Amino acid sequence: MPSPTEAVSVSRRSAKSMIDFPTSVFHYQILQTQLRIHGLSPLLTSPSTVRDNYTYLRRGVRFVALSSDPRHDLSEPHQIQYGFIRTGTKATSFRAWSFQIQQGISTVLLYLENSVTLVVGGASGIGKASVRAFLDEGTRVVIWDIEEVDTPVCDRDQCVAMQLDISDQAAVEKAIIETESLVGSIDHLVHAAAIGSGKYGFPFTNLEPQDWNRILEVNVTGMVNVAHSLSPHMVRHGRGTMVFVASVAGQIGSPTDPPYSASKAANINFAQVMARDLASSGIRVNTVCPGMVKTPLNRLVWKSWNERQPPDGKLSYEEWGERKIQQMIPLGTWQQPEDIADMILFLSSTRTAQVTGQTINVDGGFVMHW
Repeated sequence: MPSPTEAVSVSRRSAKSMIDFPTSVFHYQILQTQLRIHGLSPLLTSPSTVRDNYTYLRRGVRFVALSSDPRHDLSEPHQIQYGFIRTGTKATSFRAWSFQIQQGISTVLLYLENSVTLVVGGASGIGKASVRAFLDEGTRVVIWDIEEVDTPVCDRDQCVAMQLDISDQAAVEKAIIETESLVGSIDHLVHAAAIGSGKYGFPFTNLEPQDWNRILEVNVTGMVNVAHSLSPHMVRHGRGTMVFVASVAGQIGSPTDPPYSASKAANINFAQVMARDLASSGIRVNTVCPGMVKTPLNRLVWKSWNERQPPDGKLSYEEWGERKIQQMIPLGTWQQPEDIADMILFLSSTRTAQVTGQTINVDGGFVMHW
């Protein structure tokens, strides 16, 4: 095993030439140049993230692995150790080319390991993606959802699932006590629980006033119940982060589902109220607004629209989505649940220690402010 300042030889699989792969930060810029010369993807990290002579890489990023430290031991399904990258049962030597990891770990980057994360609405959609993302970061995760959580969503020892209705304040209070008795104090909240009316709301008179009731109970009162129950615990510990998943619909008065849009606007506003109130206690509160994301809720919006179309105007979910994306999303693609989860991770980390009371759009450019 080379010392921290020695180099590890690396080559492209099909190339005869070899390049030095430095394991010290000081050789970083030289390494970037050498990688480009040999047609390899450069490390997509900065020198400050290279710690203890190795770096963990994020999922979905194309990169060249760097590790010569025997302490480098990551949990399955991906393990980089002694110059090997393991994916399931396969291992590829360090004498390799750039490659892509679909799921990886980046605990060196975000420092979330060993913390406790509560994901409200974690059984599906963005909440489910957030559960996976936080588990990959080494946090313990507790899922609250009105639906039963499938085992694949919460299949690790550091994950616990509880079934409850957050519009019931007594149930939320009880769940907070049970959660802390199981895993200790909650460090991070991800609030992704929300419902829509299931009806097409353009014009708004297509809906009846009673269609608003359950949406406001879950999306607004549920948020208030969680905030009122959890905040005193975070204040007592003098730390914490809260990230609420709202929507661009809450910023532009989207006519598709008026009660949903109004509830998302309420989420954004109340999060800002909390951010100001809780800042002196070391608690940061932010909101993330997705654009077009393939989730059960998004599919329900399409269904309610499609049911009102004449036979020759009906579209499949994919056709409807692509048409809306081309019309409204400058980047021209769907946002994935994992895209939203990545932003939630970032806002929950110490990398955003000076960010609170903000509304961050992850929407492909759908809504732009200055």
